[in-house]
Amino acid sequence: MQDAILNCAMQLGVDINKKELYRQLPPDEHKNTDLSRAINAPAVKYSLKFTKMNFDRIKGGMEYNLLRAVDCGVYLCLAEVQDYVYGERKTEKHSFVYNSHYRNQNTPWTVGAVIDNRAHQPIYLIEEEDRSTKEKARKVFEDFFNAPTKIYLTYLVEENSVAKHVNKKQKVN
Repeated sequence: MQDAILNCAMQLGVDINKKELYRQLPPDEHKNTDLSRAINAPAVKYSLKFTKMNFDRIKGGMEYNLLRAVDCGVYLCLAEVQDYVYGERKTEKHSFVYNSHYRNQNTPWTVGAVIDNRAHQPIYLIEEEDRSTKEKARKVFEDFFNAPTKIYLTYLVEENSVAKHVNKKQKVN
């Protein structure tokens, strides 16, 4: 969760001190970080604003409607990723970022990207075809995480207006 929040901030050009965030909210390798604790940590709360999105209430579902949001912002996504460990099905909760503004100069036909903190393939560029049907949109996440993936919560993330004001004052002085 902490890394996904840091990725959101980076995509927005907002500076959050990673060491301070980890001091306020130490990661626990045995338990997922609680979302409300994460977004209310002082290092986050005064820098970013989170607005819950209801993509699941729109025909087509969460994955499809998320990818159809083009040039609409940066999103923190929470998903259940199903995996098989030693033949047993295991569901892991995972957080990642969707940046609907993302553009890559080497692939001008792509708009938007799924961004994660993984060492291998940390980014998945979105093509128009990926958002053409709900099945293709769901396949984006299944391919990216290499397992069936169901997004269950999405937040639009924006720079907090207090942080904007403070940052502008600092730049002027």
